[in-house]
Amino acid sequence: MAILAKREADHLVSETIFSKIASSQVPAQIIYRSENTCAFLDHNPVTKGHALVIPNQAIDHLDDCSKELYSEIFDTVREVSRQLKQAFKPERIGLVVHGFDVPHAHVHVIPIYQHGDLKFPKRPDRFPEDDELAAIAAELAKVAT
Repeated sequence: MAILAKREADHLVSETIFSKIASSQVPAQIIYRSENTCAFLDHNPVTKGHALVIPNQAIDHLDDCSKELYSEIFDTVREVSRQLKQAFKPERIGLVVHGFDVPHAHVHVIPIYQHGDLKFPKRPDRFPEDDELAAIAAELAKVAT
């Protein structure tokens, strides 16, 4: 296993169900592995083939991963997407990162077979004005690295 970057080591969480899957302590339908990542089928899928991609180590937030691990995670997402498209022929592949259910960074890779398979919550009826968007952009620019 690769040595964790200091940023990652600072954000490790206690063992999770996902780290137990990655280390084969808990059974799952693993569909792909790389040196530092694991992809497996979601036990409560949105659609057929819905998979999760995780770092093997229990890092809570995706943006706490090193650039190298972050890149490896999305290399795995790309491979899983390729597998899903070849096997099941969905119209699209949807990606979702929210992380509320398990405190372990993960990317949902969801085959979308028809419009509506992956819905966003209802959005406000009004669009923000340009000056509101500019203010949000300015706040983000203050913290950009």
